Amino acid sequence: VAAPPLADASTVGSDPVGLDEARLDAELQRLALAWAWSRPAPEAGRRLAGRARALASRLARRADARGAAAVHRAAGLLTAGFAWPALPSAKRWLALGFATLPGALREIAGDDGAPRVPPAAAAEALWAAVLARAWAVAGGSAPPVEADARLARAARALFLLHGPLGLPDEADPILPRLDEQPLPLTTWNAVVAWGLDPGPAAPVVGPAARIAGEVEPGPPWPEPAAWTLHTWRDAGQVVAWRQVEGRPSRLALAGGVLDWRVGPRLVARIRGGAAGPLLTARTRRDTLRLSDGDLDARIRRSALAWEGPVRAVELDAAWSVEPDEAGWTGHADGLEVVVKVPGPGWSASPDGAHTRILPPEGGGPEAAGSPLRVELRRWEGR
Repeated sequence: VAAPPLADASTVGSDPVGLDEARLDAELQRLALAWAWSRPAPEAGRRLAGRARALASRLARRADARGAAAVHRAAGLLTAGFAWPALPSAKRWLALGFATLPGALREIAGDDGAPRVPPAAAAEALWAAVLARAWAVAGGSAPPVEADARLARAARALFLLHGPLGLPDEADPILPRLDEQPLPLTTWNAVVAWGLDPGPAAPVVGPAARIAGEVEPGPPWPEPAAWTLHTWRDAGQVVAWRQVEGRPSRLALAGGVLDWRVGPRLVARIRGGAAGPLLTARTRRDTLRLSDGDLDARIRRSALAWEGPVRAVELDAAWSVEPDEAGWTGHADGLEVVVKVPGPGWSASPDGAHTRILPPEGGGPEAAGSPLRVELRRWEGR
């Protein structure tokens, strides 16, 4: 997938609107690839180097970048320094990139690797770090040990969190891609190919365990009829995988929000109340139970019961949702999703990429009632 078009030469010396750190990084990556692969003639090479120098100089001035933007800043500076080592500022760019990359990675992922920023932003930033590391390795340099460790842990966490399903609400790609695989998979494959050590694996919960406890790691993907869980204690987050109707099913709970996906489709996202002090996860082959403060979610095979506050239920807009006696029913991809609400007064309306189902107006999250039920079935059409 191509990166965004290169900035017009007349805008390179200024700050055009919309050219943030990620876009600057993407421009530098594309210039570096053109420099390395096309072997430009001397005059064209000088133009590429001049443009790269202007873009990297602009990145160097962005000392206030934070989070994912800080990772893109460090990655872009490293790419420029290794791709054009003869430029006067190359050594300064390398020193600045190496010095700031570990801290930038710390801002987007916790010590256990769980992302602290939205998944799509985390994935793009980690991929930027991978591309910068590739330039460092090609240049004969070893990245900081802390940067490698944080990259490995964050890449593993993102892969276990999203696996083969891709990222929720992913925007158009910014950086160049190597393939059409989901970015968490491509990033994790690069980490594995380099042999980077992410340290102890994110715990996989056994038959009954709390995130606060220690458990032995297990396989990353489940048997068709069993739930496999992964937990991140620092983030208070758990994700469970299971095969449903021959497709990978993902159930994640963090911060009082439950996200259920089957294949690429969002089945339901339930927004509950505030997160509790301790998230508890229990699994018994085809049954999964997640508890956090006032909420309790149980899913057996492909039927979910939610007890606790409900602020909203979101369905993928691709479901053709229609009201029925118990609530709403939707169809897509040969599947049927049924949302059964606990009482009258609920409403549903389209909201961009989702259909939002809301509890009675003015009732507040505690008045939503319980349990709320979401069921998924195979659908052969009418």
